[in-house]
Amino acid sequence: MASSYKPEDVAYLAGLYEGEGTFWLERFYWVKGEKRVRQTPQPRLRIVMTDVEPLERIHLTFGGNLHGPYRNGKDEYKRVYIWSVQSQVKVKELKELMWPWLSPRRRKQLEMYHAFQE
Repeated sequence: MASSYKPEDVAYLAGLYEGEGTFWLERFYWVKGEKRVRQTPQPRLRIVMTDVEPLERIHLTFGGNLHGPYRNGKDEYKRVYIWSVQSQVKVKELKELMWPWLSPRRRKQLEMYHAFQE
């Protein structure tokens, strides 16, 4: 798959994801306060940080959503910012781009996505 992204941008994303990222399959959603189970779990990628600049770079390069600042526990704690990707297509694309840069532990987490697709 040919990528329109610069290798250094992909490496930057992979580094941030490696250190601060999360991947999960969202199985629930809320409708009018009622928790419901999704027919098909939705893959999610997210990076949470107290510094917004790295996330702004990722957001400008790869898209997704950037939110915050949010309160992080006690008032004296720094506020956090969240970058996330919630599209199945985009999660798959970013997973494949980051794969060569990731540690075995992170690769194992992302292998959940393969099981999800089958």
